[in-house]
Amino acid sequence: MKVGYRVWIENENKAFGKGPYELLIQINKLGSINMACKNLNMSYSKGFKIIKKIEDELGFKLLDRTIGGKSGGGCSLTENAKKMICSYENFIEELDMEMNRLFEKHFNNII
Repeated sequence: MKVGYRVWIENENKAFGKGPYELLIQINKLGSINMACKNLNMSYSKGFKIIKKIEDELGFKLLDRTIGGKSGGGCSLTENAKKMICSYENFIEELDMEMNRLFEKHFNNII
């Protein structure tokens, strides 16, 4: 057995968690909100709303966008977005270890 949990960062509203993290990872990989949303089976409008909501909650931009043109548009992550991803990954990794340690401590003799 193992412990399961969900973690998110919130201000007054949920601001950042696994879903937004995965969206940013895909945007970073593909350079496109549209392609990232397709990979995650979500509409562009939903993905755009998620990004906008996170930016509003956190108080900083996550994406640098380029508008259409000959080579098409695209986007890249801001330095703050890259820091969020890195911090989230490190936090979750440490949290996993601590949650498993606590699970073993409290349930080892029962389960």
